[in-house]
Amino acid sequence: MTNSNNQVVYVDYPDAGYFVFRNNDYYVLFNCSGKGKYPELSNGTHTHSDLLSFVLCYKGQPVFCDSGSYQYSGNSKERLNFRSTRQHNTITVDGMSQHDIKEKQLWDFPNNAMPVIHGWQLGNEEDFVEASHNGYERLASPVTHLRKLVLKKMDNEVQIEDIITVKGDTKHHFESNYYLDDAVEVKQTDEKTVQLFVNGTILGVSFESTEPIKLVVEKARISKSYGTVNDTKRICLTAESNKSFSIITTIK
Repeated sequence: MTNSNNQVVYVDYPDAGYFVFRNNDYYVLFNCSGKGKYPELSNGTHTHSDLLSFVLCYKGQPVFCDSGSYQYSGNSKERLNFRSTRQHNTITVDGMSQHDIKEKQLWDFPNNAMPVIHGWQLGNEEDFVEASHNGYERLASPVTHLRKLVLKKMDNEVQIEDIITVKGDTKHHFESNYYLDDAVEVKQTDEKTVQLFVNGTILGVSFESTEPIKLVVEKARISKSYGTVNDTKRICLTAESNKSFSIITTIK
């Protein structure tokens, strides 16, 4: 859809699993695609294990970014790292990727994480998408991750709600990462809040959870073009729990 100035306001590609939301300040791309979208088709080769991840720009400046590919056949360890779930803006369980990816399988991994789009809405006041995947249901104590992302245009904020459903009594380690573009400066202000400095503007990012979480800002790497690495920072949330819980992230 375009506005009166012929600018794209939002677009959805539900068959592919991609959603683009935007207003005057924010651009958000949500990913619910991947190898499991159409399991009856032959395996793809370039897919990463990045279901329910997102990228976000503020006034044209990348803020939360995709970490890129960096290497293909030249370095199998880096290839594994950059296509792992932990290297993307989504949730990792027990240090494992959503898919069972292996270092020696450079161009393939099993279709064992199926994404489901539960609903989406595009409008003048609010855009949202809600989706989940079953990649961690392969664990002995199964876990399901559902994410709802909302662009609240009237409030000029983005809200992400992650709902983690745990079946069984096993305690799991959860890690939610937010990779920053290397042009963005970050300052942690307290146990649940960070400030992002984006082209002279301060964005606040806050986190609320029904289970105890630990917030840290740490060194990270992204690749903006093949064969190159950029040093940056990432925001990392961790939790240890055997219960179902939720995390709400607010960006404004």
